[in-house]
Amino acid sequence: METKQSYVDQVASQLIELLEKGTAPFQIPWKPGQAYGMPFNPITQKRYKGINSLVLFAAEQKGGYGDNRWMTFKQAQSVGAQVLKREKATAVQYWKFYDEREKKDSEGRTIFDSRGEPIIEKILLERPRVFFSTVFNAQQIDGLTEKQKTPAWVDLEQAEQLLAASDANIIHTQHKGAFYRPSDDTITLPNKDRFDDAARYYAIALHELGHWTGHETRLNRDLNHPFGSIGYAREELRAEIASMMLANDLGIGHDPSNHASYVQSWIQLLKDDSLEIFRAASDAEQIQHYLRKLISQQELIEEQTQDQQPSQIPLQNQANVKSQTFVRNEFADLAVVTKDNVELTDQLTAHYKKADQDRVLLIAEKLHSFREGNINETEFTDFAQQKLGVILAPHFSGVKTKQIIRDEKLQEEPSSENPRENSASMASNAETWGVFIRINDQDQWLKDFDSEKSAQLLRNDLELINALGWGDEFEKNVMLKRIIEDQMQANPQATKDEMNLATHNREEAEKVAQSHADQLQEQIMLGNPRKEVNSSKDLGQRTATLEASRVYLVVPYQEKDEAKSLGAKWDKSARSWYIQDSPGNLQKIEKWLPKNTMNHVAVHTPLQQFTQFMASMGAIIKGQEIIMDGKKRRIHVAHDKGAEKSGVYFGFLDGVPAGYFKNFRSGVARNWKVDQYELRPEQIKSLMEQAEANRRLRQEAEELAQKKSAEALKTLLPFTLAASDTGHDYLTLKNTRAGGLRVVDAVSPEQLNLLIKIAQGEVQAKELREQNPDSIVLTEGDLLVPVQDIEGNLWGTQVIRKNSTKLFTKNTQKESNFHVAGTDKAGIEALKDLKTIVIAEGYATADTVSQAIQMPVVVAFDAGNLPNVARVLKERFPDKAFVIAGDDDFQLELKHDLNSGKLKAIEAAKIVGGTYVLPIFAPGEQTLQNIVNDFNDLANKSSLGIDAVKRQIMPVIQAEQSKVAALNKSQVRERKLQSKAGGGRLDVSVTR
Repeated sequence: METKQSYVDQVASQLIELLEKGTAPFQIPWKPGQAYGMPFNPITQKRYKGINSLVLFAAEQKGGYGDNRWMTFKQAQSVGAQVLKREKATAVQYWKFYDEREKKDSEGRTIFDSRGEPIIEKILLERPRVFFSTVFNAQQIDGLTEKQKTPAWVDLEQAEQLLAASDANIIHTQHKGAFYRPSDDTITLPNKDRFDDAARYYAIALHELGHWTGHETRLNRDLNHPFGSIGYAREELRAEIASMMLANDLGIGHDPSNHASYVQSWIQLLKDDSLEIFRAASDAEQIQHYLRKLISQQELIEEQTQDQQPSQIPLQNQANVKSQTFVRNEFADLAVVTKDNVELTDQLTAHYKKADQDRVLLIAEKLHSFREGNINETEFTDFAQQKLGVILAPHFSGVKTKQIIRDEKLQEEPSSENPRENSASMASNAETWGVFIRINDQDQWLKDFDSEKSAQLLRNDLELINALGWGDEFEKNVMLKRIIEDQMQANPQATKDEMNLATHNREEAEKVAQSHADQLQEQIMLGNPRKEVNSSKDLGQRTATLEASRVYLVVPYQEKDEAKSLGAKWDKSARSWYIQDSPGNLQKIEKWLPKNTMNHVAVHTPLQQFTQFMASMGAIIKGQEIIMDGKKRRIHVAHDKGAEKSGVYFGFLDGVPAGYFKNFRSGVARNWKVDQYELRPEQIKSLMEQAEANRRLRQEAEELAQKKSAEALKTLLPFTLAASDTGHDYLTLKNTRAGGLRVVDAVSPEQLNLLIKIAQGEVQAKELREQNPDSIVLTEGDLLVPVQDIEGNLWGTQVIRKNSTKLFTKNTQKESNFHVAGTDKAGIEALKDLKTIVIAEGYATADTVSQAIQMPVVVAFDAGNLPNVARVLKERFPDKAFVIAGDDDFQLELKHDLNSGKLKAIEAAKIVGGTYVLPIFAPGEQTLQNIVNDFNDLANKSSLGIDAVKRQIMPVIQAEQSKVAALNKSQVRERKLQSKAGGGRLDVSVTR
């Protein structure tokens, strides 16, 4: 018997079908003045909202109705009309969030208002109720008056008012891309003269304004998703539905062609989760309401200020009163060059994917901001690194590639903890292609590639970024034409005529640029009454004389304020500091003279070079502090998820700085040593002392924060509930016991430590974290797993949400600490009577193993902490047997040749001299579609069940116990013999 689809599934299925045909409501294009008309009820005079608008819009399409009026059977009767026989109704839904009731006093008596009427109050329902209604289209009803045809209109004035009222930061560029960037809350649009008509401009602008509403200070949607991801497509769906609603209201037309590439993602979204279209429609309605509300607020401002002079209007509102106009260039020659630059840019990026084109244009915009002095070098470098994965200095003047041979031996792991020994082991030659940028007449290495083609792609991007980063359109024109000339020269299929033409175009652009520069200089000089210029020749001589008297300096960014205070000035065109040549001035700035800095100043410091080296091999540097103290450290690399850190590095600064990095995902490992850098002994000493001082300060601050957080959690736990009393979704899902776990309950503020905040839901929790960044924010219903040291002291908690999300409370000291499942005891008290200590990763796995073997099991929380916990327990219990019950991350091994659960289990077993065991599933159970990898999965998701857990682990435990017992016995015998030989007293303690 076929199961009837729910209303949600029915709606989703209908929209999936329309999406596949290209006829979903938001896929239908219309031109300005041809507004389709959103579904509305002529009886109530209200538009249908949210999902109902899409459902009825789709029904109009399917039924071929040319009318957007919808009403119920009874509403039709109320105006003397009748639904035609055998017409099929369309279902819509309504939600009830409040109940209404008469307000009562403390004794239960009704309270009346001044007119003697009962006061009615609204009560928010804990569980909102949904109601369904059926409605008919006007063309299914007999006796209704014909719909009045309204003349076509286009309300561009209101569209402009909407943009102005938003006060959004809108950047217009000469490029054709349009996008909203959450990181700096800006909308980028092409210049208005790039659009065929004004309506098209406003349609695109309002779509991006839809994204703009998602910022955390407005409607607070999750916008942090990479281009091409499902999350990105989810946000596009909301903006597209909202822009359709706005476009319909304003009659400005709707063109969904720009977002056709998301259709398959939208279909997949609806197939995976039928409710997604309901949420999207609801969010789109909020977007439309939010933006329309801005107009109402703006009209109120204008009413309040219409009798005032512009100077009396508050400054922040003056921009809203003004109306934008289409951009018109004042000078025809500049307009021609600008138009040519747009066409050249389109030509050079014609083969780019949209995401790649947007990336290049964004970096170019940042470079332009740096060259204009609006941002500093660090801000540009961080942004470029985020987009390109390399540390790019903004003052580069050129790019090139070259084939290089590096003496580097790729190692699976460092052969020694001492990087110097690894540096000495480099032997084999590796052939690569390097990309270099030109800075101060020196080539600085940027990144290596295995092929010339890959290196050339980065070079092309950088050359384009360098050209587009200039604000001078004439200089930009020269650089773009030089790029085309270079590409033509490198193209083996280009004809001699084509190469000559490219060279001619570049030379002509240079002449125009020089002429324009001369004109500008002449205007500047003539505008100054103290200067007299008789000819362009005189101007050139004066300029040359002025520049000849300048001494350019090498000033590190962090010392620019000091240089400025001593009289140094910034040369915008040369991008360098200078000082006018005089003996007194030179004495002040002696340390920055090129002759005194060239031997001791690197293009980048050793730390920056090492950071750049790791970034070129896939390390994710942003948000991670790189510490070169000779210790091995883990770091995130590309494609890591959550807390995964698949990179390892170490480096040192003493002597000749050097280091090592391996990316376990790519399998590539390389040694590194500093390039083009020389430090004086006193600099080395100062650098090392400062690094050590910073390390101590960081450690002290971290330890203090951990102690405070631990104390705060100790005061909270008595006010939480025992998980055994309340139950928890995660425990039910994993079929595990509550043990000594706790569940967060509502706690009055006066009972809480000042560091702890309790939220009633995720929305409030997010608000509390933003308002209290140093606090521990928990949510009612969170499951708490204590994190304890070997003495049983609390150092934090693992938090498990009802949706199984895991995290640690702020400042939890997890490393080397653990929890013991299967007992109410903690630390040494839980383990001292055991013959064998079993260690697992997560709580659910540990408790499942504990149930199977009928003994306590240690929870290390994750694979990375397994070796740490094993080491601590082995030091305290040297005579016990150890078994590591690891996870089998087979899916990572299939995808990336990296089984982190297995590797860490092996490492932990070596540390304790024990054995590791991984779960073995029935044939065919472990697939990429069915990811089962731990002993909890074996117990609950495998056909083998929990008995298999016992069968697989108990023999290993028994074998380890026998091995350790025999070893201990052998050691006691050996000590007896030694005692007899020495004639001393027997010491029977075991020190293994």
